[in-house]
Formats: sequence, structure tokens, C-alpha cells
Amino acid sequence: MNSNKAAKEKKEHLVITTDLKLLPIEVTYNYIVPEGKIFKYKKIKIEKTIKLYFEYDLYLDILLDIKKYKRRKHLYFTTSTYARYSNIPNDWYCYEGIIGAYSDKKENCTIIKELV
Repeated sequence: MNSNKAAKEKKEHLVITTDLKLLPIEVTYNYIVPEGKIFKYKKIKIEKTIKLYFEYDLYLDILLDIKKYKRRKHLYFTTSTYARYSNIPNDWYCYEGIIGAYSDKKENCTIIKELV
């Protein structure tokens, strides 16, 4: 196996995130769907845009949890996975992750809730 193909086949630590201050891009019968971004853990450069699917109850819980942090500049849901980047689907169903509030500087993060 040549080295280029081996590099494409290995699993990587990928981060999946969405900005909770933006409106969802879609609402289905069972899900609220915001736009998600994927990047490689060591390279913070957006690699791919996907749809993140949250069940209604989970998304409403998230909205209640972030309500008192609305004045923060950034509110994100973040999760991660170890996978082959090429195998990440365009639709990602979210059940676990971290909700964080950030000021202007990314270092000042307040973890609002951890979903498990």
C-alpha cells in the first residue's frame, strides 16, 4: 500500500461544531437542523460543512441552558469523533457533546453543559 493511500485510510481526531446563535437551516418532523462544521483537531481549518440533527427535546434543553449566556459573543455545541475523514456523512445525528460560551478570546470558555 503506498503512503498516500495509507494516510487517507487512517482515522483522525475530528471536531464537529455549530454556532448556537445562528438559526437552524432546517426543521424536520423530528429534528432541528443547524449547519455544522468539521475540522481536524490539530488543524483548526474548516474542512467540511454538514447538517447536524438534534431531536426536538435535546435542542430545546440546549436553548434553555444557553438562555442566560446570550450576551456572550460565541455559543457553540461541540463534539468529536475518531473516524476516517472521508467517511464522515453529510448528516450527523447529535446525542453527546459540550455546550460552551466564549467571550471574544477563545481561552475564556465557560462550559455550560456536557451532554452524555
